[in-house]
Amino acid sequence: MNRRSLSVLVVGLTLGHLAQADQYDGLTPSEKRKYLETCITPPPTKGPGLYATDRTLCWDAGDTLTVQFLDGSSDNAAFVMATAAEWSRYANIKFVQVRAGGTIRVSFAGRGFQSRLGREASKILPGNSTMNLGFASDSGTTWKRHVLHEFGHVLGFAHEHQSPAAAIPWDREKVIQYFQRLKEPWTLQRIERNVLDPQPPTKDGTWTKFDPLSIMLYPVSKELTRDHTGYDFNKELSALDKSKAAEIYPR
Repeated sequence: MNRRSLSVLVVGLTLGHLAQADQYDGLTPSEKRKYLETCITPPPTKGPGLYATDRTLCWDAGDTLTVQFLDGSSDNAAFVMATAAEWSRYANIKFVQVRAGGTIRVSFAGRGFQSRLGREASKILPGNSTMNLGFASDSGTTWKRHVLHEFGHVLGFAHEHQSPAAAIPWDREKVIQYFQRLKEPWTLQRIERNVLDPQPPTKDGTWTKFDPLSIMLYPVSKELTRDHTGYDFNKELSALDKSKAAEIYPR
């Protein structure tokens, strides 16, 4: 997988009447329960790669990004477009749906969530997806937060839990044991790259102070931190998400 691709570790859920294949297929009941409790465990098919945002990956203010849906229903597409438009209230970026030749190409066929980061989408061969929204079944509220998160990646935003300012006190041994006990165990390198290691500041970086309310933050299990620090799912864009979007994409 390309270094810049993003593997979103949150649970894959969707509107009930638009259900896709159950992404928990193959997990035991105890594994599924643990997955839902921690919300940082990926489905077995997830790939590696969480890398810091830098300005060189951001689009130009005022750009129109075309969005093509490779599969899924018209209801899927309408929901995604309406949700993505929330970013456009703050960022000077427009999302326009097209039938073919989209810069952002969305598929619902895979399991879990992932999106190319900013301009990296332009490097993917035509006809291949740049974003996957592998929903199973859940409420529209849950669906919305995942779409907002993925389109944050489209705008060039990285994961908040790996911000240099986050300083999450991971219990290293517990984290390693947890991911190495999965049905398809992670390597130590993958655990460090996806969970434990913060991203270093760069000259082109856009890191802010740590934002525990950001839509780009994964929930963190209290069981896997030394001081039992934990964070829940965020459902909406935070004030800092909005202000940063406006700063990077001014009107």
